[in-house]
Amino acid sequence: TAVLRASKDGCLAGCVLDSPFRDLRGIAQDLIGQSVPLPQWVIDMGMDMVRLEVRKRAGFDPDDVLPIRSAPKAKCPALFGVAGGGEFVLPRH
Repeated sequence: TAVLRASKDGCLAGCVLDSPFRDLRGIAQDLIGQSVPLPQWVIDMGMDMVRLEVRKRAGFDPDDVLPIRSAPKAKCPALFGVAGGGEFVLPRH
């Protein structure tokens, strides 16, 4: 995400962040919970299976995609935008 880039690139003049999120797992859990009513333990088990597959195929851990940890390191100004009725990234993120 742009927040991750901004935390590492001091040359950015600013960021416009459309529907930013704090962590990838939280977004995925929200989307699954909105589409299919499943118990949390089932969602967690599925998320762990996906996590292992992503680590194997893409070489990174999706649980390490944590813009909330990178945001304090970003030095450029940022404009955050969230739709009030948005369903993909809920405003609490």
